[in-house]
Amino acid sequence: MAPKTPGAASQRPCKCHFPLKICRVVNIRPGFDLLLAEQTAPADLRDSVEYTGQALVLSTIVSGQTLFFGGSPEPARGHLLSPVAGPAETVSWLSDLSGEILLGSGQALASVTIVLSLDCFGQLGCLTGLKEELLASVDAPRNFHLHAQRPLGVQKRQIAIQMLNPPLPETCRRLFWEGKAMELLAIYLSQLADITPGKFVLSPGDLERLSEARRLLEGSYFAPPSLKTLSRNCGLNESKVKKGFRVYYGETFSDILRKERMRQALALMKKSDKPVSLVANLVGYSNISHFIAAFRAEFGLTPGQMRRLDRHREKG
Repeated sequence: MAPKTPGAASQRPCKCHFPLKICRVVNIRPGFDLLLAEQTAPADLRDSVEYTGQALVLSTIVSGQTLFFGGSPEPARGHLLSPVAGPAETVSWLSDLSGEILLGSGQALASVTIVLSLDCFGQLGCLTGLKEELLASVDAPRNFHLHAQRPLGVQKRQIAIQMLNPPLPETCRRLFWEGKAMELLAIYLSQLADITPGKFVLSPGDLERLSEARRLLEGSYFAPPSLKTLSRNCGLNESKVKKGFRVYYGETFSDILRKERMRQALALMKKSDKPVSLVANLVGYSNISHFIAAFRAEFGLTPGQMRRLDRHREKG
């Protein structure tokens, strides 16, 4: 689970299938796709998603949310990615990702998403310096990495609304979308310096120790060590572990622990009929109300709702 160091990513051709039932896809150039979604689902809408390769994903969510069930040839890597409810903006990294997007009956979604392949990202010469900083924070073994999530900025929101409601006839819209997509991309990239490692850089040895610290923390989710104990066990000081998690993984100590507990809880809910109270205890929660609140905050559904949805998906 070591974070990638600059230049470590291999560039491979991208193959993709986007959720055409939910989004309209506009190809700006090879490796640069625009996904436009604005609808209220009359019934449950499901569509598969597949992306072979590596890509930067910039999502501008004006309103609504979707659930994404990520899959992988390796069962341990499949998981439900945390839903992000609008208005919000996210910067994510994906690699060889497949799964299914669900927009529930009656749910509305308005969003603009840019999917930029690693090759295309590198071909835009003015972005060369930023690319290496971004790659340094990618968590290699995971097929999805949420790099940053923020409240939606006013400027991005205005551009997204214009793109979803183009003031031009159909014959001119592609050119309009291309110009707006470039404008939106430029704004996102101009702000990447605020969420990339910058001057805080760990040595290769410290990066490996930071990776070990994360493995230790995730492996002890039931009875986690303190930050002080974790730091001592992996051979780093507390400051490097605390800041390293935030800079190289985009998460805090508490974020990593909570997400691993939720990942384990989700697996238990899907693979067994254990009562919610027992699942809560098995992942380290003594208070079931706190567990249900954390589960809802992570996945947008209560444990019971998630179990019913998963069974409905299996039947469907």
